[in-house]
Amino acid sequence: MKNFIINKFFIHFACLFSIIIFFTEKLNAQSGNCDSNTPYYFVDLSSSADSIWISPLAVRDGNCCGTTHPDRCIEFYITMNPGTIAIRFNINSGAIPSGSMYYQINCGPQIPVGDAVCLQAPGPYTLTFCKPGGNENTYKIEAIPTPNADFFFADVDGYCNIQLNVVGLDSATVQWTDITYDGFYDSYLSCTNCLNPIVNFTPDHPSFVDYQVCGEVLTPECTISLEFCDTVRVYFYDQLNLTLDGDTTYLCEGDSAISLIPIVNGGLPPYQFYWYLDGNILSNDSIFEASESGTYILEVRDSTYPSCSPILDTITVIKRNNPNIYILPSQAGLCFGNNVELTAYGAQTYIWTPSDGLSSVYGSVVIANPAITTLYDVIGIDEYGCRDTANVFVEIFPLPNVDAGQDQNICLGDSTQLNGSGAWIYEWTPINNLSNPHISNPIAYPDITTTYYLIGKSLGSNVIINGDFENGNVGFTTEYNYNINLVPEGNYYITNNPHNCHNDFAQCEDHTPYPGKKMMVINGAPTPGQKIWCQNVPVTPYSEYAFSAWLTSVHPLNPAVLQFSVNDILLGSPFEAPTTTCNWVQFYEIWYSNFNTNAEICIVNQTLIQNGNDFAIDDIYFAPLCDNIDSVTIFVCPNPIINISHNDTSLCYSDSLILLLNSNIPNTTFNWSNSLGTNPTVTVSPTSTTTYSVTGTTAEGCTGIAEVTVTVHPLPTITASATPSEICLGASTELTASSDITGTIFNWSDGLGSSLTVTVSPTATTTYSVTGTTLEGCTGTAEVTVTVHPLPTTTASATPNEICFGASTELTASSDITRTTFNWSNSLGTNPTVTVSPTSTTTYTVTGTTLAGCTGTAEVTVTVNPLPTITATANPNEICFGASTELTASSDITGTTFNWRWLIRSWCYKGS
Repeated sequence: MKNFIINKFFIHFACLFSIIIFFTEKLNAQSGNCDSNTPYYFVDLSSSADSIWISPLAVRDGNCCGTTHPDRCIEFYITMNPGTIAIRFNINSGAIPSGSMYYQINCGPQIPVGDAVCLQAPGPYTLTFCKPGGNENTYKIEAIPTPNADFFFADVDGYCNIQLNVVGLDSATVQWTDITYDGFYDSYLSCTNCLNPIVNFTPDHPSFVDYQVCGEVLTPECTISLEFCDTVRVYFYDQLNLTLDGDTTYLCEGDSAISLIPIVNGGLPPYQFYWYLDGNILSNDSIFEASESGTYILEVRDSTYPSCSPILDTITVIKRNNPNIYILPSQAGLCFGNNVELTAYGAQTYIWTPSDGLSSVYGSVVIANPAITTLYDVIGIDEYGCRDTANVFVEIFPLPNVDAGQDQNICLGDSTQLNGSGAWIYEWTPINNLSNPHISNPIAYPDITTTYYLIGKSLGSNVIINGDFENGNVGFTTEYNYNINLVPEGNYYITNNPHNCHNDFAQCEDHTPYPGKKMMVINGAPTPGQKIWCQNVPVTPYSEYAFSAWLTSVHPLNPAVLQFSVNDILLGSPFEAPTTTCNWVQFYEIWYSNFNTNAEICIVNQTLIQNGNDFAIDDIYFAPLCDNIDSVTIFVCPNPIINISHNDTSLCYSDSLILLLNSNIPNTTFNWSNSLGTNPTVTVSPTSTTTYSVTGTTAEGCTGIAEVTVTVHPLPTITASATPSEICLGASTELTASSDITGTIFNWSDGLGSSLTVTVSPTATTTYSVTGTTLEGCTGTAEVTVTVHPLPTTTASATPNEICFGASTELTASSDITRTTFNWSNSLGTNPTVTVSPTSTTTYTVTGTTLAGCTGTAEVTVTVNPLPTITATANPNEICFGASTELTASSDITGTTFNWRWLIRSWCYKGS
């Protein structure tokens, strides 16, 4: 496979093959195969495998390889390219001899003219052609290459394109095919069945395409195959482009040269560079350092040159002056963490260094927020590329070490002192519930947990020059006159002792006598607004500054009244010198710079009185205020709300009450009065109305108090009686309750109700209880026992219980209770045994009475049977001895049984 690259826009030579024509002198008899009259030519076909050689006009002469007259011959000495496998000999022009024509190689076999002969390159070989006649001809010897696919550059419509080339094949059989994308990019070829197609392509080309070419070999007898195929890989690349940075560039003041840097892409690297000025080649370097004004031409050639044309571009160099760069503010003082806007002027683009703390390193406006004092440089570049440098010093002042103190716990309603430190000026927020928000240690009395923020401000570096006057009368301006003789008004002097300048002035020391000694002593004039001392200072926009000075009177009469001003605007309120001489007092005001980058700061007179107004100033200070913030939280701990839970606050004497404590704040501890201890649950049994108090204390020490009064009500004294207290079974008695407390309500046991008096009929001896409840719910109980005596079980019997008329029987009474007494009916008396002789059946009743008076009654009936009327007969009623008779008895009462007995008058005979 052959690999090569194609470019879109180059012009190359357009040769399909090489033609070498030698117009050499005719030589005779060189090889020894011909006689001396035979024309002899050197044929060099070594330059390419498919070279073609055409002879000059020549006339054959002499004989070669054993030919004889009339043949006339011509001889060629041939050398070939290693890629050649055969040659073909032909008559190129002139009259063609008639008949068959042959040529020989090294006097070998005859080969028909026009046919190819296989030869092993590079030779040399001798070709001889003999034919009768004296024709004047030109001859063509064509090298036939080994079949091979190749490419070269070609110019097609102004584009430098690839031309594919295949040699050694029959053009009628050639076929080119895209084998990478199945023929899709055959369309890139100008033809697919020619020897030399041009590859044209579109912008959406792939990175490469493999083209396969196949065809029949021109000299199959010289190869092992009739057909030949090969593949050529075509890489696509873009046109050669050249860009110089603009049409014009500028050589700035102070620069020895400017670098002209081309941008080259596309084409077929490597590139060659040719720089020209006024037609002269200056350099072959890719980058040229131009030191002169003029128009420079750059020619770039790629690897296809000279087949493809180079590309050109021009650039004009003009010399320019550098811009004038400056920065506002010209210097800045920042509190750590703050920033300042730095603005550069005088150029078009800017580059800042170092980058530390800058919002950007590019642009006319940058925000600087350095962590340390930094000198920033800016390079300003104008529209011509010329530059200048400026710098600004940004000084960083440390923030005050503000400490708002430790967090504190207080109880609701208490107050505490805040303890701020580490600053010069203090501002507390929120201001609510503070005694003074502008001191370091205000009293705070918040009613809810509050975080107080302390903004503490301290002074940065003094920007004033010679504010202590130790360098003398320099660094400031004034509307007063400098004169050691401070008479009259409107004069000042820099001295270490006011008395040295005026006999009436006190002998005062400098405010800071060690190490300084000097001060500005002024005999003030009565002109309000007159500037006593002024100085222009650089300021940082949008920053706070403190303007301060120390002031003393040097004569006690009419002390001076002064005021600060900035940019002719009065600042704050006028301030008055102390009436005591040599008493230094500091005054200050706060000024906000807004957008200013410079300020004129002044101390001006505000006194109208001519006499007096004699004073000295020293240690003038103008510095940025740096603030820091800290916070302290005052935790307002709630006082616990103590709740005493109980069933009731009233109880009855001897009762107890459970008091249960709870607090709305967990972990509250408790302490009871009355020596009840610390348990949240206590049981009390007061004997009289008592108030109990408890103190609850939270973990933070906050307390709450609760109390409860327990009212003790007396118990009622209850009495109960029964009338009578003893009864017999079946009888009733009246129970009566009473109380020593009016309004007592009673409740009897046994479901007897709540009446004062109830009637009961117990069946056994019973104790009744009655509960008396007062209106306060206090109860008393009494009992009464009703003795129930049993009724005697009285029995009565008659022995016998049936008698015959006229008979008697014994009645007997008995009881199950001893000592029962009896009382018989029928007036029979009280004897438990009585004898009766009723004449008819009679029921007797006996009442048994126990000792308790309880009675029982029994009855007994004595049946009195009538006597039967008996009749007896004997049939016969008289008999003889030894005879019998039938005795017959009869009675008037049915069922009478008879019992016979015999009686002899003189004796009695008993028998049946």
